[in-house]
Amino acid sequence: AALTASCDLAEKLGPYETYAGSPVSKGELQYDMWGVTPSDLWDWEALKEKIAKDGVRNSLLVAPMPTASTSQIMGFNECFEPYTSNIYSRRVLAGEFQVVNPWLLKDLVDRGLWSDNMKNRIIADGGSIQRIPNIPDDLKALYKTVWELSQRHIVQMAADRGAFIDQSQSLNIHMQAPTMGKITSMHFTGWKLGLKTGMYYLRTMAAAAPIQFTVDQEKLKVADTNVARNPVKKRGIAGAGSPATQSPTPQPMYESKQPQNSAVANGVPTPSTTPPPEAEAKSMPKKELPMRAPPFTADLPEGSSPKLVAADSTTGTPDEEIKRTVKQDEDAADDSKDREGDIYADAVLACSIENPEACIMCSG
Repeated sequence: AALTASCDLAEKLGPYETYAGSPVSKGELQYDMWGVTPSDLWDWEALKEKIAKDGVRNSLLVAPMPTASTSQIMGFNECFEPYTSNIYSRRVLAGEFQVVNPWLLKDLVDRGLWSDNMKNRIIADGGSIQRIPNIPDDLKALYKTVWELSQRHIVQMAADRGAFIDQSQSLNIHMQAPTMGKITSMHFTGWKLGLKTGMYYLRTMAAAAPIQFTVDQEKLKVADTNVARNPVKKRGIAGAGSPATQSPTPQPMYESKQPQNSAVANGVPTPSTTPPPEAEAKSMPKKELPMRAPPFTADLPEGSSPKLVAADSTTGTPDEEIKRTVKQDEDAADDSKDREGDIYADAVLACSIENPEACIMCSG
């Protein structure tokens, strides 16, 4: 859509000043430089022919970023970022109000599970639904918060998008217990996959947070007896006068191809495809499931930042603190500690200030 609009503008106003000699003037779009071939969902060849004739008005077009204020106005979550919580509070000039993940709310209503008791339980668990027993497993898998997702999968999905982004994307990484080993591993993963921006912000979880008072714990002791109904199957919308047809096998977004010129600047080749995840995320045992999700603070003025709706105990004190025991998939990996140690044992990354000649990076 962006290239088509820019080409339409170039047809009226002419291409941008330095268009001649640019990759797009030679028929090379962003996915060509990544070495991938798009699926046949869109007619890219027809677009290339139109661009070859009229050019484009803009040298760069796409740069996705999490815009909190715009997303709030439109009623969606920030760009491509996962939800930090399934229920939180928004503060605007008119006051403060609670926001529930609308897609989760719809699914819970459709299955007869939404109630005041359910809302209180989600608040009590800090916006997570993983410990609520009468919510089906398929909904728990679908509505994980960003703290319950593998950040390696987040980076891999960013690489999948990268082949169609000519500028870059503001990719934020969320880690509950960041270490130098984990951060370095994420940086190198993004670099190997060809990301232009490996990490925009690193969001971390506070080691401890004060308990606040908004939910009556006596109400949480009432058992929720609602049982989930079977989901209603939705009909596909057929074309006018003809039944809807669907391919028996799913089509990938794009297929990998070998670029014509394998040499790249600085001798670092651009990856031609994004490797699949090494393994399916394993479901966490019940004893390791999160008791509460962390409070989330965006780098925005207080007026537009989402904040968790607080949940509390009637027996505690406001100064009481709880330790977070939630684990992400990276923490559950057996080789997490080994990976951290190996990174700093590597001679290539070892840097000696007293003897810089011993460091490959510093000695040039």
